[in-house]
Amino acid sequence: MLITLSLLIVGLMLLVYASDRLVYGASVFAQSLKLPPAVIGIVIVGMGTSLPELFVATDAAIHNLPEIAIGTAIGSSLTNLLLIAGIGAMIYPMNIQSAVLKKELPLMIIVILLAGLVVSNGHLGLREGGLLFFHRLRFSFSNDKNAP
Repeated sequence: MLITLSLLIVGLMLLVYASDRLVYGASVFAQSLKLPPAVIGIVIVGMGTSLPELFVATDAAIHNLPEIAIGTAIGSSLTNLLLIAGIGAMIYPMNIQSAVLKKELPLMIIVILLAGLVVSNGHLGLREGGLLFFHRLRFSFSNDKNAP
């Protein structure tokens, strides 16, 4: 029990340090490319922080547990949007540029509707997954041209 607790504390300390380095590195990267930090946050940091969910969902799909795969995607999205943004704002209030909201908020709504439409028949297969994957890639590669 003591070893487990110690490992948890060490892991959390490493996570805090790694998060700090990720934010610093991403901001330096954004400045060097003359891109708005929001673009780097959405494209690079967002994808990097989604890798654990990707591995969980993939493993769940391999083991024929679709509810866990979809639940992971929905749960992590809700957690990121509501819990993480909420706690971040409580710690340090954020001023968000209206250009970011005008572009990203409608896009988020469209993506949610697209995902709902794709799975509305209760089936998420190769074609539907490919469509979602294509739109994620399209968003990543078009985002820097349309940056706020």
